[in-house]
Amino acid sequence: MRAEIVPEENHLTPRHQDDDLDSDVFGPLTSIPVESLVRLATRIKKDILGTATSDGWLVSKFAGSYTIIHIIQLDDTRLVIRVPATDGETTIPVPLVYDFDTNTDNDINAPYICMSYIPGRIVATSWFGRDSDKAAGSTAMLEERRLRILAGIAKGSDEFARFTFNKIGSIHCEETMDISNLDVGPCYDGRENEDGTLNVTASGPFSSTQAYLETHTFNDNGIRALDLSILYFDSQNILVDDNDCIAGVIDWDLAQTLPRLVGYARCPSWITRDWDPLMYGWPKDTETENSPEELQWKARGWGGDWRYSKISHITEAVWLAALSPINRLEICRKLI
Repeated sequence: MRAEIVPEENHLTPRHQDDDLDSDVFGPLTSIPVESLVRLATRIKKDILGTATSDGWLVSKFAGSYTIIHIIQLDDTRLVIRVPATDGETTIPVPLVYDFDTNTDNDINAPYICMSYIPGRIVATSWFGRDSDKAAGSTAMLEERRLRILAGIAKGSDEFARFTFNKIGSIHCEETMDISNLDVGPCYDGRENEDGTLNVTASGPFSSTQAYLETHTFNDNGIRALDLSILYFDSQNILVDDNDCIAGVIDWDLAQTLPRLVGYARCPSWITRDWDPLMYGWPKDTETENSPEELQWKARGWGGDWRYSKISHITEAVWLAALSPINRLEICRKLI
């Protein structure tokens, strides 16, 4: 689905808009009163930013995979309040978290996160071309745009390479939020039940890749542990500005450390999609899918962890096949 969140700024392409929120997944969270959201944002702005509000309104509301996102305008300040379906420093741009509550005893009677607003558009709106590209009939302009996006992602991935951990799990820190005292806690996996509700389970942390896979799948003999790093980038979580530079990385919930083969050293998932045939929509979908010819690329013999990146389309496919019985058969057919 493609629809503008903020038409005058061409901000994002939401997965679901206000009139298409899944009540089976989000329940009463789809009908949180606008007045309550504005009241919450107004209080946070006053307590955290130190400024009062004379006027406030809901700019837009849409849903990601497991959260409803509300964009609130308070005078000249814009905030984002994310409501879940359930309850290291780098230069990578991420939203500032102003306030959060994991309970329901608050203005909107629901868990939330209030964050700073990052202007931008998701990668797909630039990756598959703009109207100006199509009008000019220029493939060179589109290729240049894609290279800028990939260069920004590569720079961010390179920063992730500095952070390694000895366990697979999610990053935790003390209530003081002292980032010098980080620890690796359990993995949190969100899975949709047959009735459409969401179930989040905790497992681990795990001291090896084999231990992780033994918990999440079967028949994983012979897989050895690797160094770990932060979760890879995904196209719906990356915002770019008008110059196609990385403007922000969002949706960090459920992020966790992973083996570098499927973590920061992995190529972006939208250029390896053809190795997961069940999820690959080409040739029926030519608007948001690249053809196999477009997705072909050659290793350039770079240094460092490039030895992992150049085969990441294979390791990613194997990883997905190991963890997902639904995708396994078609991936195995592709590999063979």
